[in-house]
Amino acid sequence: MSVSMNAPLLSVRDLAVHLPVQGGMARPVDGVSFDIAAGECVALLGESGCGKSMTALAIMRLLPAGARIAGGTAEFEGRVLPTLPEAAMREVRGGGIGMIFQEPGTSLNPVLSIGRQIGEALELHLGLRGETARKRAVELLDQVGIPDPQRRLDEYPFQLSGGMKQRVMIAMALAGQPRLLIADEPTTALDVTIQAQVLDLLDGLRRDGMALLLITHDLGVVARMADRVGVMYAGQLVESAPRKTFFAAPAHPYSVRLFAAMPETAGRGGRLATIAGNVPAATTLHRGCRFVERCDRALAACHIAPPAWRNIEARDSAHRVRCAVMPCDAAATVKVDAQHTVVLSAPTPLLEVVDLKMHFPIRSGILQRVVGQVRAVDGVSLNLAAGRTLALVGESGCGKTTAGKAILQLLRPTAGSVRLAGDVVTGIRADVMQMVFQDPFASLNPRLRIGDIIAEGVRATAGQRAPQRVAQIMGQVGLTDDMVHRYPHEFSGGQRQRIAIARALAADPCLLICDEPTSALDVSVQAQILNLLSDLQRQLGLAYLFITHNIAVVDHLAHEVAVMYLGRIVEQGSTEAVLRDPRHPYTQALLAAVPRLDGTRPETVLAGDLPSPANPPAGCHFHPRCPLASAACAGAYPPPVHLGDGHTVACFAVTAHSPR
Repeated sequence: MSVSMNAPLLSVRDLAVHLPVQGGMARPVDGVSFDIAAGECVALLGESGCGKSMTALAIMRLLPAGARIAGGTAEFEGRVLPTLPEAAMREVRGGGIGMIFQEPGTSLNPVLSIGRQIGEALELHLGLRGETARKRAVELLDQVGIPDPQRRLDEYPFQLSGGMKQRVMIAMALAGQPRLLIADEPTTALDVTIQAQVLDLLDGLRRDGMALLLITHDLGVVARMADRVGVMYAGQLVESAPRKTFFAAPAHPYSVRLFAAMPETAGRGGRLATIAGNVPAATTLHRGCRFVERCDRALAACHIAPPAWRNIEARDSAHRVRCAVMPCDAAATVKVDAQHTVVLSAPTPLLEVVDLKMHFPIRSGILQRVVGQVRAVDGVSLNLAAGRTLALVGESGCGKTTAGKAILQLLRPTAGSVRLAGDVVTGIRADVMQMVFQDPFASLNPRLRIGDIIAEGVRATAGQRAPQRVAQIMGQVGLTDDMVHRYPHEFSGGQRQRIAIARALAADPCLLICDEPTSALDVSVQAQILNLLSDLQRQLGLAYLFITHNIAVVDHLAHEVAVMYLGRIVEQGSTEAVLRDPRHPYTQALLAAVPRLDGTRPETVLAGDLPSPANPPAGCHFHPRCPLASAACAGAYPPPVHLGDGHTVACFAVTAHSPR
C-alpha cells in the first residue's frame, strides 16, 4: 500500500508467515506491506483463506503452534515487533495494540465471568481494581450496546447470544485504551442497529487518534469506515486504493468479482455471480499471477511470471493494482444469470408455530428460589410453507436464536405449540428438521474429521452410499475431496461454516433453521451458499427459517419477513411489503441503519439499547426508544393491525387506513 502522509503508527514490510503442514510448507502470508497512521482506518478485504486474519495474528505474535514469521517485519511506534522479548510484547498487546477476534465464542474464557475477563485487561493496562474497575467495565459494556450491563458483568459467555459475545470482545479490546485496534470481522455477528452503534463508537475513537486495521467481508462497512482499502488474495495484496477511488472503480479482476457477488447486484431471487473455483491452498507454489486460474481475463503472460504493482495514474496515483491486464469495467465484465426465480407453495403450512414462549427462571439465594423470568420468546406465531423462506430479523438478544432452538425442540418451550406437516412436534425430528448454528467452530466436534462429521447425517439416509454422498455434499458447498480427512481447526471460519451447512444437508431434511449461516462468509462464498440454498429449495422443496441481520440477504432470498423485538413479532409480511413499505418504527430504524456502498451514514441511529428481557418495559416494549410513542404505548401492548396480503404490524400509531 502507499505510505501515509503522516508518520506511520504501524509499518508492515514484506511480512511472510510459514506453517509446516503434512506434505509441505504453507505460506498463508507471503510478502504483505502496508502502513497505518494514527487516526487512520485501513481495511483488508478478501475471501476466507486469503491470509487476512493470519496477517493480524503475525502482527500480534499470536500465530498458531508451528507457524513462524519467515520474512519481513512489522514496526509499531518504532519497535520491531518480531524481535521484541515476550515480556515486552505482552505490554504491547492490549495496551498498545488491541484486537477483536473473529470468533468470540472461542476467544472468551468459558469459566470466567464477563466482569472478571474485562477486569483483567483493566488491571493489567490501566492499574484499575475493585469498584473502580467494575465501574469502568460497566461503562465499556454500555458503550458497545450491552443491555443491563450491571447484571451481564456477573454472567458467563454461555449465557450470552453470539452478538453479545462479540460486543464483549470489543469492550475487552478497548479496555486497555490501545493506540491501534485490529478488528477481525468486528460486526459479523451484530444486527444492523448495534452494528451502527459500534461503528459510530469505533469511528469516534479513530477521530480521537486511534488507528484501525479493519478485516471484513462487508463492503458496506468498508465504504463507511475505511480511509484506504487493500484487497488480499492467496497471501498477497493485489489492489490498494483510497476508499472513494476503490468504490468508484475497482481495478483488479478479483475485486470486480467480489462486488458482483453481492446480493444487491442481482434481482430478487436472481442468480448471484460467483467466482469459479477456490482460493489456492497455502502450500501452492505460484509461478505466475495467483488469481490466474479463476480469472476470465487472463493473458498468456499471467501464467508465466507474477505481475508487478502498477499505478493507475488516470484515476489516482495512490490506486495501485498487481495485474498485467488493464483495469476492467465491472459492468462489462460481470454477467449475472437471473433466470432462477422459483416460488413453491403448499395448500397448508409445513411449519405452524402458535404463541411460542421460552421463559428462563432467574434464581437467587441459598435455596435458589425463582425470583423472576427472562422472557426470551414471549408469544411468537409463525407459518412457513414448503419451498418458502421466512426470514426472522431483529437485534441481537431479541430472541431469534432461542425461538429457532425452541422450534427444533433443542429447548423445551414454556408454552405454545409447534406443528410440522400437521403433527405436533414434541421431540427432536432430525430426519425432517436440521439447524445450521451461528458459530460453526463451537458446533463442530473438534475430535472428528469433517468426513465423519458429515457422514453422521448421511448414514441415516444413504446407508452404504455414505462415502459417495459425503463427497457429493462437500462439492455442493464448495469443499474439495482432499479435505475429508482434516479436522475443523484446520479450516478458516468461512470453510467451517460450509462444513456446518453440509452436515445439516446430510440428513435430507425438509426444513432448515439457519442461524446466521452466511455471517462468517466473504461475499463470494456467501454468493455460492445463497445460490446453493436457492438450488436446493427449487429441487427439493426445502423450507428455510432464516435467522439473520443481513438485510441484503433477506431481500435476495426470503419470501416473507418477520421482525422480532424483545421476544415478540412487531411486523411481518411479504419481503416486498416489509422491506419496501415498512410500517413499524422499529422496522424503519433497522432498514435505515443498513450500511450502504456509497458510504452514506444513517441520519439517525436508533437511540438506547435493547431492554433486558428479564425486565421488559410495560406496554409496547419498543416505546422507550420509539419516536412515535404516546401515552397509550406505555399502558398496553398493541394488538396486531392487519394491512392486507398478510402484512401485520403491532403498533398503536399504525391503522389499516393510516398513510403509508
